Amino acid sequence: MMMDDVLFAAAEPGGANVLASFHAGAKRRYRACPAWATPGASPVFEAAGLKVERLEALPSVAEVERRWAAIEKPGAVVTGTSLDGTLEATLWRLAARDGVPALAWIDQWMNLDHRFRKGRPAWVAALDAAQRDALIAIGFEHDRVILGGHPHLHAMMSCPLDAAPHTDREGIQTVLFVSESYTEDYRLGRLSPLGYDEHEVFDIVAHGIEAAKRADPDRRIDLVVKFHPLEGEPRRFIERLESRPWPKNVTARWLPGPASGREAAAAADLVIGMSSILLLEALLMERPVLSLTPGHEGEDPFIASRLGAVHAAHEREAGIVLVRRALVEPGFRAAALERQKRFLDAMPEDGSALVVAWLDRAGTHAGG
Repeated sequence: MMMDDVLFAAAEPGGANVLASFHAGAKRRYRACPAWATPGASPVFEAAGLKVERLEALPSVAEVERRWAAIEKPGAVVTGTSLDGTLEATLWRLAARDGVPALAWIDQWMNLDHRFRKGRPAWVAALDAAQRDALIAIGFEHDRVILGGHPHLHAMMSCPLDAAPHTDREGIQTVLFVSESYTEDYRLGRLSPLGYDEHEVFDIVAHGIEAAKRADPDRRIDLVVKFHPLEGEPRRFIERLESRPWPKNVTARWLPGPASGREAAAAADLVIGMSSILLLEALLMERPVLSLTPGHEGEDPFIASRLGAVHAAHEREAGIVLVRRALVEPGFRAAALERQKRFLDAMPEDGSALVVAWLDRAGTHAGG
């Protein structure tokens, strides 16, 4: 029997952010089942007040099938879209078999081919019109693609953090490096090699800081590393961070796993990474952002860089120069913030109401 419950499921924090933000804004329209989530995605749902059924870090088809068989079927399934895809694709298949409407909500502007390589849902929520067209181009039906937007980024814009960069308080430039889990993604086959990994990009950042110190030996810099939730606290990275001979007046540290990347970005003077959503969060908090993707071929993976809204470098030496400039060049910060307004101008509309309407059509109705 169709129920008025909605089952949310996410295997990665990015997907959980979108679904949790949607739930926070629309939860009076339906009842939510305990969300299905991996350990990396669970804290996001829990912070939004959702009960969670925890899955394995890489759930198997058998695990998903067993859990689905044990529950009373929901009125609808709404999932994220992870790079591994096993959780979501298995749920889409089971939902279709049992007549439960299923929708996948995309949380990033890249890797569409990987997100649907193990299967496809009947419905998909795209971030913007360009992504809708890309989904249609790979075979989704036009009337099955909803312009959902990015509820997480919209929620950030309405509830911004108000943290002052360290230079305003202590005369120290704080640089946040936003890491990714590329090394592990490549090893597990979740992602095809992009031409670089997080270690190579971090080395560019370190050399850029060293170049800035040569230009201004008295400059004080606090380098902070935020690991991706799927990285955990990688021993190899930490060992390299702690063993590197940093110049005088440069401190280098890493944040523990549970620490908030958003709060770290709000307290930073400069945020550097590759293509993480945390870079977009920093941009929305009016922090200068750099995207470094050395050796990348093809379309720029970072939407803000693709739009010309942030400074980016696609070669090693250019990246080192860019980091040095960002730290020592007068006026760089102001110019970067002005440039970053281009992303705000291109920010997709919040399409949460369209997804609520889809839930209504799917057979759900107002619940407690």
